[in-house]
Amino acid sequence: PSTAEVALGDSAGIPVRTFPHTPDDLESWSVEATPLLEIGSVTGEGPTVFARVGAVRLTGDAGVIVTDELAGEIRTFRPDGAYRGSMGGSGEGPGEFGNSIALPRIAGDTVYAWDGRARRMSLFFGGAFDRGWIPPSEASVSDVTLVEDRLYGQSSIGFSGPPETGLNRPGTRYGRLTPDGSYESLLEVAGPERYIDIQTSAGSISAIAVFQTPFARGAFFTVADAGSHDRILGGPNDRFVLHEWDANDGALVAVQRYPGFDDLVTEDDVERAREGIRERYDEPLARMRTELETLVENIPEYAPAFDRIWPDDAGRLWLRHTARVEGEEWFVLELDDLTPIARLKLPAGFTLKDVRDGLLAGRWRD
Repeated sequence: PSTAEVALGDSAGIPVRTFPHTPDDLESWSVEATPLLEIGSVTGEGPTVFARVGAVRLTGDAGVIVTDELAGEIRTFRPDGAYRGSMGGSGEGPGEFGNSIALPRIAGDTVYAWDGRARRMSLFFGGAFDRGWIPPSEASVSDVTLVEDRLYGQSSIGFSGPPETGLNRPGTRYGRLTPDGSYESLLEVAGPERYIDIQTSAGSISAIAVFQTPFARGAFFTVADAGSHDRILGGPNDRFVLHEWDANDGALVAVQRYPGFDDLVTEDDVERAREGIRERYDEPLARMRTELETLVENIPEYAPAFDRIWPDDAGRLWLRHTARVEGEEWFVLELDDLTPIARLKLPAGFTLKDVRDGLLAGRWRD
């Protein structure tokens, strides 16, 4: 890559690297046509019948852990798919979950689980509930990442007053949470883009409609253990640009640009977005007209670049390309220097959830 010391916003002297790669330059990876293991049943009873598959994680012995979000359960399976046992359950008590369960870390017999509704971390050891805690913060925390015993989370910055009608992009904070009850905000960036339609009646607000527009931008992060310090990677996905922050103090330390991965929004993209809006409604409601008008008024030059990011166990960084085609596409980078090394196209209907020891695990929906 080419390297330059340039000013970036208010931060002068930040190293900015530009990579000349395009998707066609990268090695193409693929998955086997037939899965090594499938767990799940459409009908019947038992632990292999899922109401709603949430997180899917691979264990060190090639076992699989799956969350059923409607049941509030974490179910574990052996490498051959045999049922091992369950943890949790639906509820609000210790070791129980609502309808949102993330699995930020699996370490041996220890499972860390994050309840997005209660904003509570639960720790299970050997299949049994050990302890849990709720780290308070100034806002609802999501997208939790756990590195060793360090817990990081993303939160949204609320409006200071009633939001204005139109396209809004309140900020996103990324910070560190600890079991002692502290939350330290390390950095702030532009957050998820939402269209807000305020409907008034006799001079007062009667309803606020909030929805995400096609091509809406967001902010996505992960944390990678770098030995002496953690690195926060990601940022706003306006273009294919990766920011790197020091997780000790939130200082921006480097920027990586991948202009060959940027996607111009085409007329075909816009037409597909129109059809997607129309398909959500049985009849031409006022909300549908508002969404169609909003789409026309807010067509960006470039589409958002990525909407998932995480490191694997082999020193690589995975980013899900926000491709407007059937089937997920992922770009794989070297974690040390963030050089692109491969692209992976997955079959339609398959959502990648975890990568470990060369195995890919995810949710299949037909």
